[in-house]
Amino acid sequence: MKNRGIVCARLLASVSVAGIALSAGAAAAQDAAAAQGTSQAEAAGGLEEIVVTAQRREQSLQDVPVAVTAISAASLQTNRIVSVADLNGIAPNVSVRPAAGGTQIASFSVRGVNSYGVVPGSDKEVSINLDGVYISSARGSIFDIADIARIEVLRGPQGTLFGRNATAGAVSIITRDPTGKFGGTVSGTIGNYDQRRLRATIESPQFGPFSAYVTYQHNERRGDTRNTAAGVIWDKTGPDGLGRQVSPKTLGDGNSESVFAALKFEPTDNLNMVYKYDWAINDFTPEANVAVAVNPNSGNGRILTLLMNNQVAGVATSGAFIGQTVQAGAVPVFATKGLRTGFATNAWTVPGKQRYSGHNLTANWRTTDNFSARAIASYRRSYLYGASALAGMSGMVITPAANAAIQADTSGFISAATKAQYAAAVGNRLHEGGTQRIYRNEQYSGELQLNYNTDLLDATAGAIYFHSSEQEGGPRTMWSSKSMYIQIPNNTGLLPQANGTVGAQAPNEARFRPRATSIAGYGQVEVHVLPVVDLVAGVRYTDDHKTGTSYIGGRWNPATPGDRVNGFVSYTPSQVSSFVYDDNQWSYTFGANYKPSRETLVYAKYSRSYVSGGQISNLPWKPEIAKSYEAGLKTTVFDGKLRANLAVFSVTYDNLQFANGGAAFALTRPDLATIPTLVVSARPPARARGVEVELTAAPTRSLTMGANLGYTHFKFLGTLNGEVLSIANICTTEFVFAAANPAALAACEIAQSKNYRNTLTPKITSNLYVQWESEPMFDSDARLTARLDAQIKSSMRIDANIDAPLPFPGWDKLETVPTTVILNGRIALSDVRLGGVDTTFALWGRNITNDRHIQFPGGVGAGVERSASFQQARTYGVDLTVKF
Repeated sequence: MKNRGIVCARLLASVSVAGIALSAGAAAAQDAAAAQGTSQAEAAGGLEEIVVTAQRREQSLQDVPVAVTAISAASLQTNRIVSVADLNGIAPNVSVRPAAGGTQIASFSVRGVNSYGVVPGSDKEVSINLDGVYISSARGSIFDIADIARIEVLRGPQGTLFGRNATAGAVSIITRDPTGKFGGTVSGTIGNYDQRRLRATIESPQFGPFSAYVTYQHNERRGDTRNTAAGVIWDKTGPDGLGRQVSPKTLGDGNSESVFAALKFEPTDNLNMVYKYDWAINDFTPEANVAVAVNPNSGNGRILTLLMNNQVAGVATSGAFIGQTVQAGAVPVFATKGLRTGFATNAWTVPGKQRYSGHNLTANWRTTDNFSARAIASYRRSYLYGASALAGMSGMVITPAANAAIQADTSGFISAATKAQYAAAVGNRLHEGGTQRIYRNEQYSGELQLNYNTDLLDATAGAIYFHSSEQEGGPRTMWSSKSMYIQIPNNTGLLPQANGTVGAQAPNEARFRPRATSIAGYGQVEVHVLPVVDLVAGVRYTDDHKTGTSYIGGRWNPATPGDRVNGFVSYTPSQVSSFVYDDNQWSYTFGANYKPSRETLVYAKYSRSYVSGGQISNLPWKPEIAKSYEAGLKTTVFDGKLRANLAVFSVTYDNLQFANGGAAFALTRPDLATIPTLVVSARPPARARGVEVELTAAPTRSLTMGANLGYTHFKFLGTLNGEVLSIANICTTEFVFAAANPAALAACEIAQSKNYRNTLTPKITSNLYVQWESEPMFDSDARLTARLDAQIKSSMRIDANIDAPLPFPGWDKLETVPTTVILNGRIALSDVRLGGVDTTFALWGRNITNDRHIQFPGGVGAGVERSASFQQARTYGVDLTVKF
């Protein structure tokens, strides 16, 4: 980090000097641009018009029959939104949280449906698009983009225009094009947790038909959780070049560098081509997994309890338990109300690395006033390595006192064989549970889009080709995941399984090689049958082709005994399975729009979308189908001072895809029980109904207020089958003995299905904000701006069944996350003229009240231990921005 800090300081100094030297010649252009940026709506004291591309063409937000929230560049800056993970709560019925495991996955919940996409070769329910290009990879989908112009969050099935894998919605990220006006911006941030951020942009003047800009960004911060198991060394020497790694001092660190560049070629007013390139590298440590509760009345729980109670002085096991005496009695041990603390014991966690780059070439050609064409070609690639503890007590030392307590235990929960194992391991560490993955993705696509507009109709048609190739698995020769593992010897780490001996075995290793090709054609037409009535019809046909191979376990044979780096003669997996998946699907939408005035739109529509099926380790899954009815009202009243948008919806889902561990299928598929990854299972049909309201008001020239509210009622339909229930530890006994007593299973299915609930999806979300802006100050364009945002989510369930027997008394306290309120704020003095340049000073804070609730649950075994990752701690800082 120090070297990068020196580079940042030098870059900041050089760009600043260049800006000051050139500012005199650019002052006139800057003033003209500022004057041009004042909209007519603002001049009249009303709301500014918002332009979106929710229907793949530019339209006013109020003319689009889609439930969409558009986030402008100003709102992105105020809320410090730099990636999709920061969209949590910004739109009604939308929640986003980073997934556990160092995956850099943004886990979405939209209208009651969780979008995850963590299983190799599986897809997501929320489509993420960057400048019109679908981003297929869920892993690594949390990444910074430096020059975002706006983000559009579309809710509800969007399959007709956004393609497969958009049954819950779509997120469209639009970056800005070069302006052809010379200038530059340098901004720096300093904040708590050693936050340092530098962003520098230089934009070229128009030179012939060309214009361009380039942006560099550095962003770093220290994690908000201290790792009490810091310093554990893991020897991961092997063909993947990981070498020796050390568990970090803090968890949640980030240190990224990124570059975004754009070049525009515009030979005529009717033709332009824009090439954009983004590149980034991120050195990070996964967020902490903190122990929340442990049950001493189970085998592993008993061992964890005795270890916690017998650590040497100065070796804390978890912030949740510091200062407590852990009793191996009938009452389980709880952290303080399941809230985040400043400590965690995550020995397995080591620094991860993320790299990605992308190329996008977009050509726009307007042949006539009525007809235009767009072509998009894109290529992207990414790499991710992440190793994370999945439970909250990874790295406790087996002290002599702990061993003595284990040997003396008479509870019956610890077997004689287990006691002997711990007696032979005194002085070593116990690793509770974790995973490690290397992920590579490569994708390329091409799309042709045509738009035709007349007084009679607006039509959009297009065709797209998409291909992606993934490689995912544990580092070669090593365990992909491990739980309740005694690390021998202490502080030298987990030796790779192919540790230099011929025929060394890696039974838990897993690697997956899925590939996907999709070809689609689509069209949508909006016919103006009456001056105030439009009929809308759209259809998309998609042909999906997927192939892949899974490799599980096996033996690595090094070329030279003892050499784990320079290659292996062969690898013989224990299990190999290949698959070919072919399918085609129709997505469509039909609707009607009624526009009694320029300010009001009423619409109703029916849509069908799907998430593609697939297969892993001989376990296929079917396409997920969403069928949606939606009606909405959009209106602007009081001379443009109030904008109100309302949507009501009802969506049914078939074959709702859900990720489960392979061990969850032990009853029906014993061959999957040892697979160290997630597999997809289909939940029963479900229905989501709800309402969404968005209000924006500008009662005065200086004051803007906004509020949105989303409500979703999600329900599983019919009776769940025994397999689904047994995965959730419900009706397990009846399922095992179903052949002998089918009536008992049927009775249990009927009784328990009504109690099965969706998880990690709040019923109610809301976002409230108020922004005040002063009149010009100091006889200049300087203004003072203050904004406060509140993001509210109702309670949500962590466990699926409301009546399942409790593993131990008090576990019900951990079955839900209570209502949370996150406050963000910013105060800025902008456009202050200093030394010939415009300067902005800002003070900001995120999670101002320091909410500490659970974001993503975890743990080892039902009723043994619960751990979780938590809402990021309060952050605050100051920004300094200079424009020339």
